[in-house]
Amino acid sequence: LTKYRLQINHNKSAVVVYGPGRKENRQYKMGSLVIPLKEDYKYLGMIIQNASWTKTKESMARKASKAMSWSWNLLMRLGAPTVRAMVSVWTALVRPLLEYGAEIWPGENSQQWKEADALQRKMAKRILDCRRTMPNEVVLGELGWPVLQARRVLLRLFFWAKLTKMDDGR
Repeated sequence: LTKYRLQINHNKSAVVVYGPGRKENRQYKMGSLVIPLKEDYKYLGMIIQNASWTKTKESMARKASKAMSWSWNLLMRLGAPTVRAMVSVWTALVRPLLEYGAEIWPGENSQQWKEADALQRKMAKRILDCRRTMPNEVVLGELGWPVLQARRVLLRLFFWAKLTKMDDGR
């Protein structure tokens, strides 16, 4: 490691093993440094787990819910905001919290995320001042919002297109 002038921060390093080959008694090393084995690891704001994104989704939903409440209260204190202003707040402040890192989430099972969809529907009904009984499809259609699952798939496609267009030297 010193040959390449590389320094490993032991406090910020961990191993998360994916799949059925997990062995509790195995040691992982980087040079002479033993790297601990963990169930999950937080990296760039995402909690990486063995074959699950549950903790990441829970954390993101909490943050988005707080941002939605905070931004809604701010908008209401400022007066009667327009639908356009409220939609802008959703797309700029709340939705990105629910889509962060969606490009790399594994598998189609991860695309089902009821909490995020519920937050989107709640905000849409607030914006349009609808009752809770208003059909979800009508509310999302009125605002021109796709379901979040479709947006996550689209983000993955855009990311894939970006990767395929990169130079071979990258």
